[in-house]
Amino acid sequence: MTDIYKQVVCLFIQEGVLTLEQVREKVNVVESRTVQRSRQTPTWEAAERLCERLNAGIVANSHKPFKVNVTSVGHMEKLLRIDKVAEADAALMVDWCVGHEFWGTVIFSPIKFRKHYETMQLRRQRDSATERHPAAVSKPRVPVADQDFFEKKRRERAEAVPMPQEIKRMLGLVR
Repeated sequence: MTDIYKQVVCLFIQEGVLTLEQVREKVNVVESRTVQRSRQTPTWEAAERLCERLNAGIVANSHKPFKVNVTSVGHMEKLLRIDKVAEADAALMVDWCVGHEFWGTVIFSPIKFRKHYETMQLRRQRDSATERHPAAVSKPRVPVADQDFFEKKRRERAEAVPMPQEIKRMLGLVR
């Protein structure tokens, strides 16, 4: 259908009813209204605030910030509008992910933030559940000193039963 409109506009220009400059002016007016209208919504403004907050966290972690432009704000806005995430929840998640030891090294843009939002949400819930019930969580492993490690391996080798020569020959390990 847009092809028909293009053909009609071309005919108007050829017949002298419209000039090319008039068409360009109207195209600019329509584009400016469309962009301005989408940028004046509450979700767009909230998305801009979230992008700035994410960028501040990324910079605080000594990483290169992303460009806050229409594309990056658009992805954050989709998280709010399409995925139905509240701004307050997204702000808490931004703070959590930039402070997390793993996610702080993964999330460097609103695109990644939106992509991994549900996974981060599940991880955050699991982490908060383990903080509330520390007895249910196994104790963290304490690294074994080098001498203890080597002594343990030496004992394991001493207790190991050697493989019989007949089996070694069958496997082709010896001649």
